[in-house]
Amino acid sequence: MVAVGAVGPRSVRIWARAPGERRVTVQLTESTAMPDAWSPAAVVTREVDAAADDTLAFDVPGDAPGLDPLLPERSYRVRVRALDGTLLGEGRFRTAAEQPGPGRFAFALASCHQPFDRRGHLVPESVRMLESVGDALAEHDARFLLEMGDQIYADYPPSHSLFGKFFRTVAPRGRKDVFECTREEIRRLYHERHRIFFGVEPFAALHGRLPCYPILDDHEIRDNYGSSPDHSSERWRAIREGARDAFYDYQASRVLTPHEASASFHYGFVNGPVAVFVMDLRSERRADARVVSVCSDGQFEALGSFLERHAERPVAAIVVSVPVAHVSDKPAWVGLKLLGQATDVADRWSNPKAIADRDRLLRLLRAHQRAHPEQRMMLLGGDIHVGCLFRIEWADSVPPLYQFTSSAISNIQPRVAQWGAEQVPRVLAGVDAGGDLSARVAVVPGEGGRGENPYGGLNVGIVEVDTTERTSLRFKLIGAPGARVVFDSGRL
Repeated sequence: MVAVGAVGPRSVRIWARAPGERRVTVQLTESTAMPDAWSPAAVVTREVDAAADDTLAFDVPGDAPGLDPLLPERSYRVRVRALDGTLLGEGRFRTAAEQPGPGRFAFALASCHQPFDRRGHLVPESVRMLESVGDALAEHDARFLLEMGDQIYADYPPSHSLFGKFFRTVAPRGRKDVFECTREEIRRLYHERHRIFFGVEPFAALHGRLPCYPILDDHEIRDNYGSSPDHSSERWRAIREGARDAFYDYQASRVLTPHEASASFHYGFVNGPVAVFVMDLRSERRADARVVSVCSDGQFEALGSFLERHAERPVAAIVVSVPVAHVSDKPAWVGLKLLGQATDVADRWSNPKAIADRDRLLRLLRAHQRAHPEQRMMLLGGDIHVGCLFRIEWADSVPPLYQFTSSAISNIQPRVAQWGAEQVPRVLAGVDAGGDLSARVAVVPGEGGRGENPYGGLNVGIVEVDTTERTSLRFKLIGAPGARVVFDSGRL
């Protein structure tokens, strides 16, 4: 498998899995060139890492001496081969612009890839959705795809969970329970989960069709990971560290070098008119009897610095794998009392123990909007198995903030669960953080007969930015069956 990761104006990061190989060769050509006009093969000197499940990630041209620097705003094809000439995979991408210019720009977002039924068999409807997504994104000229968490599931379907009886079928020698495993054993077990979920052919193919920017969420470790005090205990150390190791090997290495990856996988990038900051809401998440800390001071500071550095970009997008506006404060408090800490309610920003971090995030975003009212801002999320667009209107005259959620790309819910997921956003009237930090929340209506908002079926989101005159935003949900547009906000 070969996947395209982060792109810049003159570079691209490529990821590959090459079992049994030590090194690989890479070739490039512009998409408009003749079919045989490939560059001479350049040997990548960074060796395939057996401990990383025979994966490697490298920068072109930085790690491929002999290849010319790439050119901004150009479409390229790339292919990676073993040293004996065996083709490992191909990809395509368009480099970023050096400076944003007027015009139309689109990108995509998705989350929650779990296409297996309770017996572990692929669900045909999920496969059809994955098969059609690539063409739908190409039709919208999406420049990149934000993968906002749960690209794999360690614990679903339940019949194949590493935390249930299934573990015995894959257990390392002498281990009766996943909690007995070492960090390296966990890393290998989670490698296998990545091979299974990324081994679904149309999902793998999607990663070669355009640059993909991933972040982890709970199921890359365990459902609702970090929201229970137990997850911070020594008992969970090997699981959280081994799972993060595997996530880096298969996903984060596509956008981050080993030097850039640390206690948190958060990162930022710019492409065209859009500055994107991807928050990591899992790696630093800690809970005790009183507080759920969603992320560190350092990550909040990195977000603030990133927004300030890129305040001139027409659009700022902040990826929060768990949407900020979802369940109102009071229902969250009641749900927590009734259902306890081991539930989805505890995982929400409106969990009373997590509200301090939610309000800190909102305060940071609102202050930036007040200082830079000309910049359009959006929150992008997944996790909750419903597609939805909210307009968040502050109590003062600060421009509205949009929250766009896309979930799930392949994880089909029972009809009752779909209906329930669609009802929750409809009853959210506001975010009550006190004073002028409070905001009114409203579901945005669609236009042109495409008004399914919220939408509980399989979906992928599209954001279109038009800077021809004033900066306008347009949000779409592509839904199953048929990868059709089920929601279109029109220009906002």
